[in-house]
Amino acid sequence: MQEQNTYKRTVAGSVGAGMGAIFNGSGRTYYILEHKTNSKYHQAGESQKIIIDEIEMGRDASCQVRWEDTAEFEMVSRKHAAIVRDGQNWKLVHLSQSNPTLVNGRPIQGTYYLQSGDEIQLAANGPRMGFIVPQGKQAMTSSIKLTERMNLFRQQALAPYKKALWAMAILLLLVIIGFGAWNYKLTQDNKELMAQAEELMEQSAALDMQIADMEEQIRNNPENAELRKQIEEVKQQKQQVQTRYTTIYRDNPALQRELNRLKEQIKEETPAADDIIVPSGGTTDNGNTSNADPNAKKDAREYYGSIYRIIVENITIEGPDGVSRPSNLSTSKIDCGSGFVTPNGTFVTARQNIQPWIYVDGNTPADSWRRRLAVLYALGNDIIINYSAYSTEGPAARLQFSSRDFSMPTGGDIVMAHIAITEEEITFIDAIGGVSYNKKQLLKEGLDIKHATAAARSYATLPGTGRAGIPTDAGASHSIAGGQALDIVYYETSNVQNLAGAATYRTVNTEKTDNAGGTIHLQGGPGATAFGAPVFIRENDGSLMVVGCYVGGAKVVPVHRFQ
Repeated sequence: MQEQNTYKRTVAGSVGAGMGAIFNGSGRTYYILEHKTNSKYHQAGESQKIIIDEIEMGRDASCQVRWEDTAEFEMVSRKHAAIVRDGQNWKLVHLSQSNPTLVNGRPIQGTYYLQSGDEIQLAANGPRMGFIVPQGKQAMTSSIKLTERMNLFRQQALAPYKKALWAMAILLLLVIIGFGAWNYKLTQDNKELMAQAEELMEQSAALDMQIADMEEQIRNNPENAELRKQIEEVKQQKQQVQTRYTTIYRDNPALQRELNRLKEQIKEETPAADDIIVPSGGTTDNGNTSNADPNAKKDAREYYGSIYRIIVENITIEGPDGVSRPSNLSTSKIDCGSGFVTPNGTFVTARQNIQPWIYVDGNTPADSWRRRLAVLYALGNDIIINYSAYSTEGPAARLQFSSRDFSMPTGGDIVMAHIAITEEEITFIDAIGGVSYNKKQLLKEGLDIKHATAAARSYATLPGTGRAGIPTDAGASHSIAGGQALDIVYYETSNVQNLAGAATYRTVNTEKTDNAGGTIHLQGGPGATAFGAPVFIRENDGSLMVVGCYVGGAKVVPVHRFQ
């Protein structure tokens, strides 16, 4: 059965439904997607349980069911289709404007009510999935173990909202409802707190979508100064929403204590829920610098398998026309930085390694690869960098990822910088193609590019590597004092065959800790090859644990900001 498409993603359909699956599992049903096509994110034969009321499928990073951004899946649109609960039924919603969605081999129009056993296919030659609805008692989400439900909640309900505000807001709601006390009766104060948090989540989601729409418009019309002004005004509104949320947290010490207790309980239940972010300036997991982690080592060499050197494999330019083109940039001379894996399998690195094109200003040489990417980005292109990351465990343990796979904090850290354009840059732009512009005007007037401020020296995270990680000490990262000795471990070479021989262990003393800004300042620091490297503290028992990520500029982002 088909009907007209009126779909719009909602917080209630993802976050609200996910919380219902956790706290009222006996009253909710779920379904299974049985994947029939191998991809980076899903293996043929994999059964994916879906516990929320709305999911989106496609190549976009916010999609809960996702395929990689490669030629193999170019027929899959960024947001290709959605599956939405309608009472006791599930309907498939066609979202793509360029590629069909098929059920049992036939294209659908608008929406289609699914039946157990239907086969969904994204585009004529695209990936296929079976739609399965469990029967009897197994149809209820309560039949899924609590730890697995928590995992699925994190993967599905939070997938479209990867920023710290969202992760923190969800955990706040869990605290208010009461993770361990199922019969907990909400007081009037708790009800009011929950209502405030839900209202802020709805406002933030609406503002996020508004910003995304306006930025899409500005890419098509980069000279629209009025639209740029409107974007900045909306971003200021978003910042005000985040400030209001942080105030709820900051003004409730009892809630802070309960939050930390809950984090520890969740960590024991399921390691995958471990990377929920505590707002800077709040209380910590623990204030104890004595190591209680049995996995902590006293010799940094025992962590080499979890410390990585990042190599750029290739760079792709996606034009305003949606066509992907090679960048024509040689990656052999591109020197990228470092990264490491935390205990929950999250890969952490410096934002500079993932968005290098925003770390450019008028002083950057015209032939710099970063500047050339910045120019292309300013002209409305998307930049996709594909990486490999190597540790001392060799090619078998290689990690592969794209710049689109990462989450990172943004907001108030990007300004516009004006640069003059050279004839060589015009030649470079024309060689790639796909962009309409006025050559004479560009040479005469130059171009405004996005430029990162000092505040943009920050981190980027990629969950779900499946790799073992290095123990962290979030409590110690809150209490780093001036003059404290910290150790940075990284590889000086891009020769991935000899990483162990090039491992560098550098001790640097701290200058100060900016508790308000959440940054640890060092008395100097290593160069670009160390950007993204783990920063260790020596515990009382002599073991080493990570307290931060080195992000360049003699700055360290404390671990409590990204774990």
